[in-house]
Amino acid sequence: MSLRIIIIAAIALFLSGVPAFAAEHVVDQKDLAFSVDALTVAVGDTIKFTNSDRTTHHIWTSDNGLNVSSPALKPGDSYSVKLVKAGTYTFQCHIHPKMKIVVTVQ
Repeated sequence: MSLRIIIIAAIALFLSGVPAFAAEHVVDQKDLAFSVDALTVAVGDTIKFTNSDRTTHHIWTSDNGLNVSSPALKPGDSYSVKLVKAGTYTFQCHIHPKMKIVVTVQ
């Protein structure tokens, strides 16, 4: 493939707004809390929620058109959410509603 084609493809990808490299962010659930209260990520990134607690947890949100409801997450389980739209989303544990994390997607 010629250098010119590679450059044109890279420019097209950049202009499309699709991130070239999406990241995975790990958020633990432990001691009836998320490991962070807030997180800022890029469009296209994934959050992997991992239950490092001794009790069952759940991931839930219904913000900005994103409707997420994980299955029950037993200790050691994880659940991933890909974020494809900019905005602010509050995720919580449906079992323990005081557990909340605010995720800003830019």
